[in-house]
This record gives sequence, C-alpha cells and structure tokens, in this order.
Amino acid sequence: ASSRGSRTSRRRAARERDLLPDFVRLADYVEVEALAALVVEAWAGFLAELLRPRRAAGLLETTVRFADEGATFAPTRAQIQQTLAATADALVGLLAGAPRLLRLR
Repeated sequence: ASSRGSRTSRRRAARERDLLPDFVRLADYVEVEALAALVVEAWAGFLAELLRPRRAAGLLETTVRFADEGATFAPTRAQIQQTLAATADALVGLLAGAPRLLRLR
C-alpha cells in the first residue's frame, strides 16, 4: 500500500514539476503587466492633471523675462516637451530593463 502511495506521490510531483515552467512564465507576465500598468496609470494621472481646467497653484514653474524684444519664457515649450519625452523614454527603458523571471536561469 505504501508503495502505491509513493508512486502516486512521485507522479504528482512529476506533474507539478512539468507545470513549473508555465507557472514561471505566468508569474513573469503578471510582473511585467503590473509594472506597465503602474507606468500607464502614472502618466494618465499626469495627463489628467495637465488637462484640469482650474487649479489653485501652477503645475510647472516658469520664469518670464521681459526685454526690448518681448517676453521670454523659461523653460520653453520645446524644453518641456523634450523633458516629458525623455521621461517617457526612460520609463519605457526601465520596463524593458526590469528583471525578468524568465531570464533568471
């Protein structure tokens, strides 16, 4: 009777061992999806804040200089766009470089 129980336990262990790669793959996908969702959620919140029509305080700090040629703003719109694009690129790079369970062999 114990021999049969031992064989059953070994078969069950072998089935579970065979399922392990699929489990690791699933855990890896869940990890990457969770990180991506955090990034998307953060950027969606930032966009909502940018689009909010009324706010008591400013979102970005800007310097205005007046000269004979007219007013200049710092940072410029182009500089702000470049900073936001660089930040988005850095976040994508962070996701791409995140430790993956599938690579830990």
